[in-house]
Amino acid sequence: MERVINNFFNDSVDLKTKKVFFIWANEDWNNNDAFGSNTAEIYNIYDETNFYENSKNLLQYFKHNNYLKIDNKPVFFIYHSHLFNETQLNEFYTILNNMCVENNFSGVHFILNSFIKQYDNFQNFYINFNYKKDDSRFFDEKKNQSFINFKEYINNSYHYKKNTIQTICLDFNNKPRLFKPERLSKSTICVNNTEFDKITFINKILDLYNYEKSSEVENILLINSFNEWGENMAFEPSDKYEYYNLNLLLEYLRCY
Repeated sequence: MERVINNFFNDSVDLKTKKVFFIWANEDWNNNDAFGSNTAEIYNIYDETNFYENSKNLLQYFKHNNYLKIDNKPVFFIYHSHLFNETQLNEFYTILNNMCVENNFSGVHFILNSFIKQYDNFQNFYINFNYKKDDSRFFDEKKNQSFINFKEYINNSYHYKKNTIQTICLDFNNKPRLFKPERLSKSTICVNNTEFDKITFINKILDLYNYEKSSEVENILLINSFNEWGENMAFEPSDKYEYYNLNLLLEYLRCY
């Protein structure tokens, strides 16, 4: 992965005027259903030593012109922020923020996932789909398959949190990466994601951005297109949708 990431910072990829930033997927890779019988473990240790090492590693990318800075602060997200306790989060933020200041930045935008809990002292972001425990998820015993009802999902008010960076996602299917007889029942497939419901969801998300913002960082809108394991979230052109998803999002973004 390091070689892939570095292509964004060594002129191998021409970003034009675009910028990139990191969302750290800090999950532990052990006992993962997608790995079958794999017993290998990769896990994070949240202590002062690792916070310093991680911060030093991040700084080399923060300094690059291709990395997104807002208000002279690098933008940095943590996906599984609930894996930190409050003391660890504050310690990591303090170390990273101080290191940024020492390197002529004004600090760091430290943005945490409110999937599990809301953070009062940091900027929050919210990831869709929350498919594992959502009320719109149901299990069909005859098909031995879990589904998420898109129509119901987008009508659940708790997904829409003001002053929170939001995520748009229009489809989901993680069955391909759980394609083992004893694990198919753990997969989830999105249903009832009609054109009307996609438009409704996009508009609901964009309406949340209609407030007076203190920083451009609050204008960030995430698109969940995680599809390298066949999770069906892709926004790029495909045989199934062609340019539909991209054009749909573009059309409604232009309205705001």
